[in-house]
Amino acid sequence: TIAAKPIDALFSSDLPRAVQTAEPLAELTGLTIVQDPMLREKNFGDLTGMSFADLEAKHPDVWQGLLARDVHFQPPGGESHAQCRARMSEFLERLYERHSTGRVVLVTHGVAINHLLYSLMRTPVSESPAMVFQIDNCSIQRVERQTTGYVRIVCINDRAHLNF
Repeated sequence: TIAAKPIDALFSSDLPRAVQTAEPLAELTGLTIVQDPMLREKNFGDLTGMSFADLEAKHPDVWQGLLARDVHFQPPGGESHAQCRARMSEFLERLYERHSTGRVVLVTHGVAINHLLYSLMRTPVSESPAMVFQIDNCSIQRVERQTTGYVRIVCINDRAHLNF
């Protein structure tokens, strides 16, 4: 389990679903959850809460913009993938400054996790990656970073802890 080894810090998006996910780990470890708005999901603005079917039917131009996977496409009132990736990259840099060693747990959201992984892979913000990682709810992504900056992605979308 995550708590089998000591954890030095526990960060979470400040959105309620992420905080609720982090709470059992905080209780188990005695750590305080550091709620950080930088770990929020990509801001879909006016599209938040809309199903893909409704979006396609009611806003076909916006739907086409999303399908194009242009990193600079910004939904009305929201942020582009480039903006989300820049935010995740900035969060990582701040995290490295505060926790250059030790174990840190982040609780965040699917698109945000994709952008964290792209940042770790040093994919330029201006480039649209040729892949998307499947990130299921409550899945675990494990990454190890050495003090040299070398990063090893150990697992993505691990759900074994949910099969009980």
